[in-house]
Amino acid sequence: MLFDIDGGLADMSAVTDELGPKPWRRDVWQQFFARLGEATVFDAGRDLVAATAALGFTVIYSTTRPDFTIPATRSWLAAAGLPPAAAVFSRPNKAGTQAALEVKLQHCWIVDRRLRDGYLAAFVDDEPDIVTELRRHGYAGRRFERLHGCDPVDLHAALVFGPGRREFTERKHLREARIAHRTPFTAPLDLASAAR
Repeated sequence: MLFDIDGGLADMSAVTDELGPKPWRRDVWQQFFARLGEATVFDAGRDLVAATAALGFTVIYSTTRPDFTIPATRSWLAAAGLPPAAAVFSRPNKAGTQAALEVKLQHCWIVDRRLRDGYLAAFVDDEPDIVTELRRHGYAGRRFERLHGCDPVDLHAALVFGPGRREFTERKHLREARIAHRTPFTAPLDLASAAR
């Protein structure tokens, strides 16, 4: 399960004043990234990740922040009380101008194809346009706001089958998965081999 960090879990409004008007120079971005630890956590987002982890899904965080911010990002995730992640995916430092959608599509591809075929249950994001594009590219895009407050059965159904599919229960899904001999979504990841 991929969760976007900024906007869904991290409220960056306290540090966006660092950016000022466009166009943004490299030194302005450096100052912005130096203040990442000042972001506050969206409680509803944290609760959603915790509920998803409690259902047995593997939590992976996604961000369009560059690679060099990963230590600060991991520190923030821990300090914010978010569940530990199997991985934190970011934007490669060399891909500074790469669009956010491209970065998120790469993260989906890594989880869904490189780690284990069909492993990605959903990518949860706060931007409706990104969710629409993820779906257009064949990935299960979900919006944070649509998942907040779901009970466990409805949350599982929404993550695996999509919004509005409440007729599917967790028991039915598990039975169908066994019948189809599919690997369950909760099987452990082998991140070391995926990095090769």
